[in-house]
Amino acid sequence: MRAGVAAALEDVLRSLNNLQERLHRGDLLYARTRADRVVAAPICGVPAALIAAALALQVMHAARRTL
Repeated sequence: MRAGVAAALEDVLRSLNNLQERLHRGDLLYARTRADRVVAAPICGVPAALIAAALALQVMHAARRTL
């Protein structure tokens, strides 16, 4: 039983790794900021995450005041 679960888990992990390798050069990982410039998604993701965190904090603060 354990060998079957381990083999299934290994297959899933290998499939995900293969998918990640195929999508590595995908257009979804980049954002075009100008006609001649492309920025990688992780670079865009950090500021977006900071903005989302700030908005979440504001919502939590506003909800706390109404209680």
